[in-house]
Amino acid sequence: MEQTEKTDNILFDDATVTDRIASATPPMQNLPTAQLNTLSRYLFVLLAVITSFLVLLWSRLDISETKVAMGNAQKEYRAALEENHRLRLELNLLLDPASIERQVDTWDLEPNVKSIDIYEVRQ
Repeated sequence: MEQTEKTDNILFDDATVTDRIASATPPMQNLPTAQLNTLSRYLFVLLAVITSFLVLLWSRLDISETKVAMGNAQKEYRAALEENHRLRLELNLLLDPASIERQVDTWDLEPNVKSIDIYEVRQ
């Protein structure tokens, strides 16, 4: 029995020591809940404004890049249309019967040569 009394004393002594240690440290000071809620609301609003601002900047940058790319594509398209027009004019000039006759006269070719039309008429 004496043995159990010693262990009980040790256990209770340890408990009182830990109680003293716990009471010796000052308690952490918590922010009042009203201020914390107000602060978190302001932080949430600030975060939402910053996010909206970043999305706005990103979208404006994307629109600007798209406008520049569209301008370049339109310039290339106009250049391609002009080149196509020049090539069509040149082809029409080369296939014009008067032009062909001038070339025959210029190169001293024989004008009365039978030609074979290689295009078949589809019906």
